[in-house]
Amino acid sequence: MCWLQAKAQMSGDFEYDVAFSFLQQDEQVAVGIADRIRERVPVFIYTERQRELVANDGVDAFSQVFKKGARIVVVLFRESWGQTKWTRIEETAIKSRHLEEGPKFLVIASLDGNHPIWYPETWIWTDFGRYGIDGLASVLETKVREAGGSVHEHTVVDEAIQLRNEIAFKSGRSHWHNSHEGVLAATEELENLFLTLQQLTQDIRNKSPELRIQFRKDSQSVGKVYSKGFQLQLVWHTRFDNTLRESKLYTKIIAANNISDYVIEKGGPKILRDTRFEADLSKAGAIGWRQTSGVDRFFTSVQLADSLLRDLISEIRIGGNHGD
Repeated sequence: MCWLQAKAQMSGDFEYDVAFSFLQQDEQVAVGIADRIRERVPVFIYTERQRELVANDGVDAFSQVFKKGARIVVVLFRESWGQTKWTRIEETAIKSRHLEEGPKFLVIASLDGNHPIWYPETWIWTDFGRYGIDGLASVLETKVREAGGSVHEHTVVDEAIQLRNEIAFKSGRSHWHNSHEGVLAATEELENLFLTLQQLTQDIRNKSPELRIQFRKDSQSVGKVYSKGFQLQLVWHTRFDNTLRESKLYTKIIAANNISDYVIEKGGPKILRDTRFEADLSKAGAIGWRQTSGVDRFFTSVQLADSLLRDLISEIRIGGNHGD
């Protein structure tokens, strides 16, 4: 008897009421939805159960979650879902179950207007842009009830437990921020961000050579992306080796072709966007970047690289007359 089967039999039904399948860039969307329902129904997010899965049956146990272990499966769908290592595994398990049971266990929430060709178009939930995280959370609770599950009402005891967890998270997060390990982890994550930018710019260059986009790392803490007379600059500034206090990731988009020095002096090139971030932890324990200027938003490195390049492309489109 495998690990998942044993736990499911202990619960007498499904181990999880809702399991999420998503691309890495959408992890925080999945966590945001899960946070709204996890006090009322058991949820599965791979990154929160990674150690447990790897320590047991690995890929087999992972597949079983989507085949048999979850009452409802929700896919946060983009066109590239099913093309990465883990979403390929998830898609295989989900399609197998879909053939056996039909589509009622499955919620496909389209984030980009696309959907799997094997899933009925009339069943797609396309209202994410309108109703967002709260709307999808409500849909999932309804689906759990329709599938024979029960949604636990949030009691004062649950409220106390939630408060306890929030306090524990804040304490752990503060310790991480004020530790040498936190500084090292942030430095490593910066390298992941640079590698992601390099990979994405290579993909763009392969498919759109006319943009002549390129990434260059000037130092361990400075990276730049050039395209059509515009430049995206990223500068990581840290003062201490045992705390992330006063550490910032500065990002700028400027109208300039070639600038060797990342310091922009008064009267220099026009700054089109200027956004700052700090290294931080998500509630799921993922290391990433929290925006400290403008809106308060957490990004994984994949999400931030994608967002910054989208901003750069937007500026090129708006001000193309600056380019050559």
